[in-house]
Amino acid sequence: MKLLICTQVIDKNHPILGFFHGWILHFSEHFSEVHIICLQKGEYDFPSNVYIYSLGKEDGENRIKYLWRFYKSFFHVFFRIKVDFVFYHMGAIYNVLGAPFYILRKLFGTKFYWWKTHGTVTPMVHIALWCCDRVYTAAAVSFPLPTKKKRVIGHAIATTDVFTKSTHTEPQLLFIGRVTPVKKIEVALEAIHLLKQKGIQVPMRIVGALPDQTYLEHLQTCITELGIDNLITITGPVTHNEIGKEIQAATLVINPSETGGIDKVVLEAMQYGVPVIALEKTYGAILNQFGLAVRTQDPVSYAFLIEKIINDTQWSDSLPEKLRDEVLKNHALSTLTQRIFDV
Repeated sequence: MKLLICTQVIDKNHPILGFFHGWILHFSEHFSEVHIICLQKGEYDFPSNVYIYSLGKEDGENRIKYLWRFYKSFFHVFFRIKVDFVFYHMGAIYNVLGAPFYILRKLFGTKFYWWKTHGTVTPMVHIALWCCDRVYTAAAVSFPLPTKKKRVIGHAIATTDVFTKSTHTEPQLLFIGRVTPVKKIEVALEAIHLLKQKGIQVPMRIVGALPDQTYLEHLQTCITELGIDNLITITGPVTHNEIGKEIQAATLVINPSETGGIDKVVLEAMQYGVPVIALEKTYGAILNQFGLAVRTQDPVSYAFLIEKIINDTQWSDSLPEKLRDEVLKNHALSTLTQRIFDV
């Protein structure tokens, strides 16, 4: 069985997409050949049955060369290698560019699958849906379009033997992700302010890429106005390998994001046994069973749960094993190939 993947970045050190390196390693164990067309390549370590075709962003190539290299590589893999599956990872643009090959798929017995876990729906998403046989997503809210092509299969977290049952004497809150307006980090700041007014000091680390200078300045202003400068640390991005260390050092993770998609870091924290507080609209199916979802973006609700985790040790001590079991059962990378390709 042979697989072609189209994705954005192949780089095990990438702060956001570094996790996909693990996906490729997993796929390489189940397919005789894995061919990857990516916009940009960095550092990777794959076995000999994995082949990389970069469109050249790492070399500063222009979009005309991107298109030329995409069709040259896709033509080669589709017609000469003759793969069994084409797997688009996230970006809708690849589905659209690959439409001519999708039309011819029945001649070669090739199936076109798409992984999409983001709640935002654009006209491009509608077009991309026409150009695949199935769309796989982590949760129903991660792909809100009604379609018979949709398969909700959970996420794909590279599980580890490391298991954190917190023994921290002092609480440590963590936000990890791109620092952008849709992440609603100011809600967490206001919750920390409310707790400080009650005499509860809860420091928080904000870890992630800082692409929006205006939003960063807004957060810094909020921190000062709320009087919590001594409690907040903004670190910037870290590599994918360092994310686990950040999570293990935390008492709990907070994710007030409104992206509509399941954020991997929520499940990564759970598999380490670290509690996560997030919005019910997106994470209710996962977190409601543990009492960790909030219904609205209300700082009071977040503050209530933070305080409960810190103070209700009988409740919080029982959470780590349950959180980890949820990930191992429904969101483990080790079962991804079977869930998607029945291989």
